[in-house]
Amino acid sequence: MNTNPIHAVIVLAEMDIALPANGSSLATVVVLLVLMAGAATASWIFIRRGGLIRATTSSNLKLLESRALGSRQFLMVVDYCGQKSLLGVCPGRINFLCSLDEKSKEKLSGNFSSLVNDLNDKA
Repeated sequence: MNTNPIHAVIVLAEMDIALPANGSSLATVVVLLVLMAGAATASWIFIRRGGLIRATTSSNLKLLESRALGSRQFLMVVDYCGQKSLLGVCPGRINFLCSLDEKSKEKLSGNFSSLVNDLNDKA
């Protein structure tokens, strides 16, 4: 016996069910319930098998955060094997901007004016 829900819908479609001319509501309800049960079963099987895209759980690359800068420009913080990096992404291009380690946190821990002054002194 085939339990495939799509096969059941095809079998029901091939059956020549004669409905009364006045349109029996009970027969219509039964047919609709069978079709809805078949659709629900097919969608449940589809979801259980992973849907369209199956995510890999063994990936070492993780997207931690993303910010839009414009219509198609983004800043992304990614983590690869514990190393965090800042990437600039735009159409046709991905740039490595900097590594986000403990040293970079110490540099950025001051206020904005001290950072600007440090940059001006270096220039």
